[in-house]
Amino acid sequence: MAMLLPPLGWGGFLLANHIDGAGAGLVAYAAFFLGVGYLTGARFGVDLCHDGVVLRGVRRRVVPWNAVQAIEAKKYFGTRVVVLVVDGRLRRLRAPFTGPLQRDRQFDDKLAALRS
Repeated sequence: MAMLLPPLGWGGFLLANHIDGAGAGLVAYAAFFLGVGYLTGARFGVDLCHDGVVLRGVRRRVVPWNAVQAIEAKKYFGTRVVVLVVDGRLRRLRAPFTGPLQRDRQFDDKLAALRS
């Protein structure tokens, strides 16, 4: 049997089915984090272009290729990540990375492609 939401959306659904207390809190908690994950997933990341590396986060930053002194792999808490050395400072990239929970078998190939 399909479950249809009433016109009031999730709030009306929770009220109509008498889901209160911890159940309602759990549904709201899950909906919030799923929404945040959906909205931020497309905004955060790394783009490579002819001009340089575009770091997309809360702010968008462009690091020109001529400012990149080195591209290295560093280990943070058991996870290998790619970092750019720019003006003597390390800038960690959001991708690629590999670690015990999310193995990327092509990490070394991706690192070599970045360095070329």
